Amino acid sequence: MNKTLSVCIPLLMVTLLVSASTAVPQVQGNQVLQKIEDMQQQKEILEGKCTQIREKLDNYFKEKAPLPAGIIEWLIQLILILIRIVEAIIQFILDVMELGALIEYLIERVLVLIDLIIRFVEWILGLFNPDKIVSIGM
Repeated sequence: MNKTLSVCIPLLMVTLLVSASTAVPQVQGNQVLQKIEDMQQQKEILEGKCTQIREKLDNYFKEKAPLPAGIIEWLIQLILILIRIVEAIIQFILDVMELGALIEYLIERVLVLIDLIIRFVEWILGLFNPDKIVSIGM
């Protein structure tokens, strides 16, 4: 009975630790994929806005017509568009940094899982290897 308990309880504990370690990367992996999709959407929006700005500028220069609202208002609109682009770039960089932190956390969890597996293998080897039995008092 004692021998059975001394083998079963550590096995259950290791199984619980391994299952907990493998569940965390799955949850973090979903967050990483979501961040990648968000970043891809932001990239597409940013590219679309840049294309629109280029087309508008090309149309203004090709037509050589006076600007509809005056040069000052056109410059103000251009500055506002540039500010929005800079804000979008800053948000994109922040998302990349957050994605890097999630990847770093995922790698850390995988290393913990590998360490648990190594400890489990060492524990099993210790059970079946009588050479490593240490007696107290010798």
